[in-house]
Amino acid sequence: MASGIRIAINLNNCAGPLTVKDGVLLELEKAIGSVEVVVLGQYYRIFSDDTITWVAVLQESHVTVSAYLDARHVTIDVHMCNETKDNAELARKVGHALSDIFKTKNVKWGEEKWTSE
Repeated sequence: MASGIRIAINLNNCAGPLTVKDGVLLELEKAIGSVEVVVLGQYYRIFSDDTITWVAVLQESHVTVSAYLDARHVTIDVHMCNETKDNAELARKVGHALSDIFKTKNVKWGEEKWTSE
């Protein structure tokens, strides 16, 4: 039976870097590198306002980050499978490492554990 966790994080009134010019891609790379996950690849799309959607494919699953400059809003989704062990705490560490980049106290954090039969 497969199981895992999804963490959805919404950040508002972000003061941290939201654009490529401000260094958001470097900060994301440093943050994911600070957590004990296996990164298989990182991909991103730069939009006309210099914001990004970034995806890291992990051995444990994946994480996405999307920045919205006009609203100073960021969404983060962390997905972790529990194939060989419970990765809930690891998923939380990833979520905190990424959300800390954006320097806001206006955080909405939601977790959903799942199981398939």
